[in-house]
Amino acid sequence: MTDTPDEEKREKVFISYSWTTPEHVERVMDLARSLMHDGIDVVIDKWDLEPGHDKYAFMEKMVTSVDIDRVLIILDEGYAKKADNRSGGVGTETQIISPQVYEALDQTKFLPILFELDPQGKPYTPVYLATRLFIDLSGDGSSYRNAYEQVLRNIYKLPDERKPILGTKPSFLENPAQDTFAIEHRARIIRNLADTAPKRVTIEAKDFLDSLIDDIPEFFVQNNDDEEKNKQIYEKIQGLLPIKVAYTSVLDSWMQTGLLDSIKLATFFEDCYNKIYELMGSDRSINKWQLESCKFLHYELFLETISKLLKYEEWESLRYLINYKYHSKERGMDEDFDAFSYYFTTLEDVSLQREKDTYNISQLLLYERADNKRMFQDLVQADLFLYYVAFIRNQKGWFPVTYPNLKDRSKVIANLKSKQHLTNLLMVLEVNEDTLKQKIKEQPSQEGYREIYDTIPLMSRFIDINNIGANI
Repeated sequence: MTDTPDEEKREKVFISYSWTTPEHVERVMDLARSLMHDGIDVVIDKWDLEPGHDKYAFMEKMVTSVDIDRVLIILDEGYAKKADNRSGGVGTETQIISPQVYEALDQTKFLPILFELDPQGKPYTPVYLATRLFIDLSGDGSSYRNAYEQVLRNIYKLPDERKPILGTKPSFLENPAQDTFAIEHRARIIRNLADTAPKRVTIEAKDFLDSLIDDIPEFFVQNNDDEEKNKQIYEKIQGLLPIKVAYTSVLDSWMQTGLLDSIKLATFFEDCYNKIYELMGSDRSINKWQLESCKFLHYELFLETISKLLKYEEWESLRYLINYKYHSKERGMDEDFDAFSYYFTTLEDVSLQREKDTYNISQLLLYERADNKRMFQDLVQADLFLYYVAFIRNQKGWFPVTYPNLKDRSKVIANLKSKQHLTNLLMVLEVNEDTLKQKIKEQPSQEGYREIYDTIPLMSRFIDINNIGANI
C-alpha cells in the first residue's frame, strides 16, 4: 500500500482593517470572499472572532502566529487616522503590528493594500507604513483585476517576473559597450510629447527614425575575428535591446496621437535595408556575418511594427507597409516586404542552437526580448500573418520562425467570419473575396523546423471558407 500524500498546504492570511463605514467593510469582505474562492484561507474578525473573546488577544495571536503567511493591512482614511492617533481597535492593532514591521526578519509577512486615495490622489498610509510598498486596490474594472492578481501572486509567491537563473559574464562586455543613451533619451522626449504636444510627435519621430539609420554603422559586430562568431552576433543583438525598446516606445507614442505617417515608416525600413548593404559595399574589410546583428534588428523592428498595427487595427498603415515596394539599390529592383525575412546563417549555427537548447535562435531572441508573454504572442500573430500574406500575394515567402509558440489560433484568420474584418483584410491584401477563399483552400502544407518534423499551421485550420464573412 502506498502512503497517502499530505494535503497541499494552503496559504493563510489575516486581514487587518478599520470598520470605517458599512460600505468599506463590505468591500473588505468581498476581498476576503474572493481570496477564499482562489484557495487562500482567510482569517478575519467577522468570521473568526467569536462573541465573548478578547479581540486584542485575537489580533496579537493572528499577527504573531507562524501559521499566518501574510497579514493584509487594508489602508483607507479611517485606518490611517486611527493608526496614527493610536485610537480604537486599529490603534491597539497598530501597536501590535508596528514592532513586527520594524523588527521582524520576515519583512514580507505584512502586505499593505490600498483601498482609498485622498482628494489629491495620494494614498492614505499611516506613519509606520509610510515607506512600505503597497498594492493599490482603490480602482475598479481592469485596474482592480490587475491589482488583485498582484495580491494573489504575492501571497502564493508566484511573481509575474521571476528572477532568472544566474548565468556567466557575457563576452561582449570585453568589447566597447553600445552607446544607446542618445536614442533612449530622444524616445523619452517623444513619449512625454504624446500627451502635451501631439503634433510635435510626428516631427520628432521622423528625426528619431533618421537618427536610427545614421547609427546603423554602430550596430554590427566590429570585431571580424571568426572565433565563436555566432556568439558574437548573439551577444551584439542582446546589446541592441535598448534600441528596440526605444523604437517601440516611439511607435506607441506616434500611434497614440493618431498622426502615424505610413510613408515615413515604409521609407525608414527601405533606407535601413539599403544602409546595411551599403556598409558591406563601402568597406571590404567587413564580412557578411558581422552584419547579421543589423539585419536582425531591421527584421525585428519590422515585425514589431506589423504586430502593433494588427493589434490596434491600423488597417490603412498596415496596407501601406504590406504593399509598399521597397527599392533595393544593391539589386536595382523593387522588392516586397518578405525581403526582410533574412536567414541568419552564422547566428543559426547548430552549435549555438544546441548550447541554447533551441531549434531556432531567432525565435529564442524574439522571445527573450519581448516585454512580456502577451507581447510575444502579438509577435507570433504578426509573424504568421506575414507568412499568410506572402502566400496569398504569390510572393517569395516569409518564414514564421515563431510558429511553434502559437497559442490557441491565428486571430487574423479566425476573425474572417466577421464581415467587417473580412472587408478590412481584403483592403490590406488588395485581393477579392473569391481569391482569398481559393488561396485558403489551396494552401499547401509547408514543413517547419526539419529537426522536429512538423508543419506550419494552415489557414484552413482556423477558418472554414464557408464561414468567411458569415457574421455581421
